[in-house]
Amino acid sequence: MPAAKNTAPPEYRLLVSRQLNERLQTPTLRIVLETEQLFASFRYELSVEEHRERNMLRFRILGLRAPQISLAGAGNASFMKEYDDLTGRCTITVVGLDGTETTCAVHVDPHSIRIASRPSTPHVTLLINHTHEQERMKR
Repeated sequence: MPAAKNTAPPEYRLLVSRQLNERLQTPTLRIVLETEQLFASFRYELSVEEHRERNMLRFRILGLRAPQISLAGAGNASFMKEYDDLTGRCTITVVGLDGTETTCAVHVDPHSIRIASRPSTPHVTLLINHTHEQERMKR
């Protein structure tokens, strides 16, 4: 008898995009980790322990934190970090609350971001946002 497939929906969404650092006017790589679950009362923050070793990023999710500004509003819980010096193949590992590790990779060059390897588990969805690159190309 074959093993039952895990059909649980993803828990987290990993969004990788190139942005313009408004203060420095330089390109930066923005990584947003957010819950798939929407919260009705507040937009919680994800409490995340970040570890970086060259082009290897590790995000360990510690839990939820109440927002610093207590305005009511629905949304996902999220964590955001920007990197000014990431190029080439970048490996990203997300460790969920239950200890499940999901690893994926993106390739970053001055003009694009491409998926190098998809997430190793169904717990994380990887999305690349090309909005900034498309806006830059219109100019």
